[in-house]
Amino acid sequence: MSDFLARVRNVTTGRTAPDHGEAPEPHVPPLLMDPPAAPAVEHTQVLIRKPPKPEPAAAVQTPANADLLGIAPAIRRVAELTAHAATKLPVTIGILGHAGTGKSFALRRMLDDIAAFAAGASRTASSPFVRHAVIARVDAAAPGEPATRIAAALFEALQNPAPDGRTYGALAEAASDAATDPAEAARHARERLVDARRRLDSEREALQDLNGRRLRIADSVLYEASGSKIDAHARAKRNSIESRLRSFGFISGDPVATYKDLVRDVSDKGGATGRFRATFRALWGFRGQTKLIVLAIIFFAIAWGIGEAQASRETWLGWLRGYDSLKTPTAWIESHISWLSIAKQSAIWAGVLALVWNFIRAARFLMPIFRGVSLYRDDVEARHRDLDTLIANQTRRVDDLAAEIDPLTARAAEAERRAAAAAESQQKVTTSPFATGTSHHASTFIGALAQAAGAHAVDAPERIVVAIDNLDALPDAGAASFMACAQELLAHPAYVTVMTGPDAGTNGLSRFVDIPVRLSALADSNRLGGFVRDMLGTGAPQVSPDSAVDATRSAFDQQMPRAEAELLEKLAPIAASGPRDVKRFVNAYRLARSSTDNFGALAVALALRSGAVDGERTAMTLALENAADHEAFAVRGADRINFALDAAADAQGSRVTAAQLREARALAAQWSF
Repeated sequence: MSDFLARVRNVTTGRTAPDHGEAPEPHVPPLLMDPPAAPAVEHTQVLIRKPPKPEPAAAVQTPANADLLGIAPAIRRVAELTAHAATKLPVTIGILGHAGTGKSFALRRMLDDIAAFAAGASRTASSPFVRHAVIARVDAAAPGEPATRIAAALFEALQNPAPDGRTYGALAEAASDAATDPAEAARHARERLVDARRRLDSEREALQDLNGRRLRIADSVLYEASGSKIDAHARAKRNSIESRLRSFGFISGDPVATYKDLVRDVSDKGGATGRFRATFRALWGFRGQTKLIVLAIIFFAIAWGIGEAQASRETWLGWLRGYDSLKTPTAWIESHISWLSIAKQSAIWAGVLALVWNFIRAARFLMPIFRGVSLYRDDVEARHRDLDTLIANQTRRVDDLAAEIDPLTARAAEAERRAAAAAESQQKVTTSPFATGTSHHASTFIGALAQAAGAHAVDAPERIVVAIDNLDALPDAGAASFMACAQELLAHPAYVTVMTGPDAGTNGLSRFVDIPVRLSALADSNRLGGFVRDMLGTGAPQVSPDSAVDATRSAFDQQMPRAEAELLEKLAPIAASGPRDVKRFVNAYRLARSSTDNFGALAVALALRSGAVDGERTAMTLALENAADHEAFAVRGADRINFALDAAADAQGSRVTAAQLREARALAAQWSF
């Protein structure tokens, strides 16, 4: 025990600047390369029959997002920590690896998992993850000043639908106003309000015009729409219609216009009633029809009179016989009395023919009119449907514009208030955000977003993820400068920064990264053969199962056992020289803990990988090379290493073996520099 206490007194001595001089992990070559060209073969006279090329036994097409290197579970753990509501922010995650190791693939998978956790949380009331997240993507290799590119990417991401389906356009505009000159912002807000009101008035006038056109649809179809069915029919049958109209007394004006007037009169009366009234009027109300009816009445009256004469012939013949002067005519009448029947029948037929001709003329007159009524109603119904659709769309546009007026009015009032306050304090005038490429406007914009998110505003996201890709396309100084700018801009409790970069300590990125994810140590090199099978189509490559995201619970919600927490506390002076190192040490332990049961060895490996000095690294490496697997591990003369091993033994109740420490060192390499 005295020896252990002596080592406790020396745990913070002997530290120099951290040096990551351990043997580097094997470089993973680019995975997709063109096969070498086949050497040229000279043709000879010998004919050799080549055997048929065998078909692949189980050729499959692997999805583009398939995890062939087995990194998805670890990437999902990082995404789970990132999307967890209790994660301390800001935090920077580095996906590190050499060119061709799949950094962009890992970044896409991580962002997809973060979006899936947020979308699942929005559907689960008791989810431990944030519900409202925004993901912005930045290409570090693109031209432009880093600050303005990050701000522009955030502005665009807020305009697009987030994983929960919401958009934050109003928040983006309000934050951009904070980065502008208050007077300029007020002027812009007024202009937008005036423009919105002008557009609303214009759309309302268009809606009124459509409603007026709907009321005038009858006249429009009949007299204005030259391509309507009724117009085409009237012009195609113009000669026939004109002759029939003239026969009914319509001899003045344009016959087509007269015909359309008649069609409208019949249609306006409505349905069968209109047709009946038109038919009744056609029988007697137009020229020639009344005359035929009068003639029919006269002929029927004559027939009636002849019939009466036949019935009373004895009477009036007796009266005629009493006159001697009429004896001759009376005798002729008596001899031809049968002619009365013929005259009666003739009068009846004449009356019937007059009525039949009346009906025929009426039918010939009404047929084109009734046909025109059908065509006219078809035109009106079609025009009604079109106008109803236009009116519905126009009404929606008016409603949408009217809904914009209130927030624009509120924004204009707020901008006026800010401008007035700035004028009183003589605030310096600046230009609009992101226009001049200065970091000041971007910083103000990003800070305003963080303030809204930190205040838990209703229209603000809970977490903002900024993904910076292609840092390894920049020189070391350029990448470090870009990350320094990003760290300064995103140093707010609302932001998570995810970056991809080279896996090397000399590039200066290590000081910016809180959670390193080293793909060269994380990927399983034994799976590289799966890429060959996938490229050649010779069989199904080994693909890690991709389970669905569970947003109802999280492993990070579990309380860390007391023994583990006390062990991390004891090892913190070895692993860290400041708060950032402590944060990195604890996060790496939480991420790697689910992969092993030997938590003591893992904590020691992480602490020594982060905080060991050159001599300690060399001594531990040599000791591990000579130690048996099941031997309790110790390093002679390395007080801090032995102190860490003793603390781990006290925490887990057994000594750390060499095999456990070798496994833990390999696992620690995945989550630390």
